[in-house]
Amino acid sequence: MRSTGLKMCVTFVALIILSLSLFIACNKNDGCPPGSLPDADSIQKADQSRVGQEVTVNIEQGNAFAFYKDKSTGQERMVVIKHNAEEALKMSIVPLTVYETTFGGIDAMVEQIRSTFMAKIVAVRNISLMEATHMTESIYGLASKLNDRADASPKGDATSNNEEAAVDVCYGVVTDDGDDDTIERALLTFAEDQSLILVGNHQDLSVEALEKSAEVFDVTYKRFDLKQYLPIN
Repeated sequence: MRSTGLKMCVTFVALIILSLSLFIACNKNDGCPPGSLPDADSIQKADQSRVGQEVTVNIEQGNAFAFYKDKSTGQERMVVIKHNAEEALKMSIVPLTVYETTFGGIDAMVEQIRSTFMAKIVAVRNISLMEATHMTESIYGLASKLNDRADASPKGDATSNNEEAAVDVCYGVVTDDGDDDTIERALLTFAEDQSLILVGNHQDLSVEALEKSAEVFDVTYKRFDLKQYLPIN
């Protein structure tokens, strides 16, 4: 039991070190992580057998996601990156799934993902560990920017950016970093000993900061032909 715990601890530490190295060295110009990404066609293909099916979804610790709602059509999509430390380090791939959801908006989404929910699988891809980590760390970076911006503004002076936006957009990570004061403005209670980092255009974030996070996700969306499934340009 102790050896199993030690193995998992070492695995998570290794993933954290990799995550930090990618975040520190990230390319600010085009959203790409440092170094060369493996060709998308060289990555082991994901199982497509459940595409089109309605399934039970559980957002777990370490999972990252992007949520989009088109205001004019009501169309919702949730992109979930399911990190599994042991498998990720072994195979260097991470599953990414696009779901069609019917939450009703960001607030309703936050409430419903605290437990399992039903959603239809629209697309499934395996992506590289490098880009999955870079996408996840970009959310931490955006959360830090929210903290900095809130600290620089008078209390009650926060305004959202999504009033004129065609699409509501937010990004999230389920984490146990609930006591991290560098991202405290982005933290919500999620489950026992877990918090949800939530950042998006419903908060007082600069358009530039949001666009930089969008660029990070767009790199992967384009590499794996996913933009056709999402309500974004």
